[in-house]
Amino acid sequence: MPPRPHTAYAAPVRAKRPCMICFRNVILNYDPMTGELPVFRCYFATAATGKCTLCAARRKACLLPAEGMQGDSLDLEALLEWVTFYFDIARDADGNPDLDADGDEVYEHDTGFRAEICGAVLRLCTAFEATEKTHRSGLETTGAKKKRSRANYPAWVAARRALMQVYHPRPAGNAKKAIECRLVPGDDGYQLWALAKRMFRGEVSAAVTSALGPAQEAVDMATFPLRLDDF
Repeated sequence: MPPRPHTAYAAPVRAKRPCMICFRNVILNYDPMTGELPVFRCYFATAATGKCTLCAARRKACLLPAEGMQGDSLDLEALLEWVTFYFDIARDADGNPDLDADGDEVYEHDTGFRAEICGAVLRLCTAFEATEKTHRSGLETTGAKKKRSRANYPAWVAARRALMQVYHPRPAGNAKKAIECRLVPGDDGYQLWALAKRMFRGEVSAAVTSALGPAQEAVDMATFPLRLDDF
């Protein structure tokens, strides 16, 4: 197995992040035992509506990740990008993909190991969804008090964005994203998300140690893309 490069991963910025409705739909229907990573994307019936298929069917606007958690959303993307390393296609010495008896490309690692990583991914994504929902509820952006809070939430976001100017960035070495709003100690959902990221790292570490050995685990964990939060 080739060593990972000793560089900090930058959180990928995609053209359109999936709305939370599509995100929840994916994790509710995801089976980690397949050994395949979940694919998060919105599907659009028509370009005219600007709504994904699920939200159009509900006759509601797409519910994007809360603005106050955009930085946390980038953290999630960075972690999902990081584990794609374990889903590479096996290749020969010339770089050509290995093929099975049916002529299909095969993964470098077996299904059991990939399923362990996928299980960790599912738990991480489930925790993010719960954290985002807790954040919305805590600031009354959902439920009966939603209308009254619409004016208050932008003010909260503006104050949090100002705090991020001096708060240490989460994606290591990704200073450009430091000003993205993220949860800090004392916020609703902060401890849940902080614990989820720590547990995710621990689960991946244990899986790699068991399947690939402690030497590979040390190399891989050195490239973990986030600075973990304290409680």
